[in-house]
Amino acid sequence: WLEQAMAHPRITIRTHSEVKKVTQLATQLSLTIHDLTSQKTEEVLVGGLIVRLGIQPNTEIFSGQVNLDQVGYIITDRAQRTSIENIYAVGDVCRPVCFSLATAIGHGAIAAKDIAEKLRQ
Repeated sequence: WLEQAMAHPRITIRTHSEVKKVTQLATQLSLTIHDLTSQKTEEVLVGGLIVRLGIQPNTEIFSGQVNLDQVGYIITDRAQRTSIENIYAVGDVCRPVCFSLATAIGHGAIAAKDIAEKLRQ
């Protein structure tokens, strides 16, 4: 997918950059982008924006509490249960097969179903 996106004439991929400001114009967005490599800041007009924040899980606050894998993802079972009773993890923090909103929603549904069954019992 990345190769296809990079080859597409209407897609620009910017790495090592920070979006400092997004301004909605009539039909476009104006972005203030700071390039962390060159330290240059520029204004860019775009028709859309997709932000990818990386693949490192934001789980440091759980270290030493629930079991994490070597990279820092929360380890879960098939019902999204963690190593602590009644604590569940869903979405990108638990190393999904596919990093997407749909996957996170699916994880949430699985966890909710497991919780509902526990409460029913």
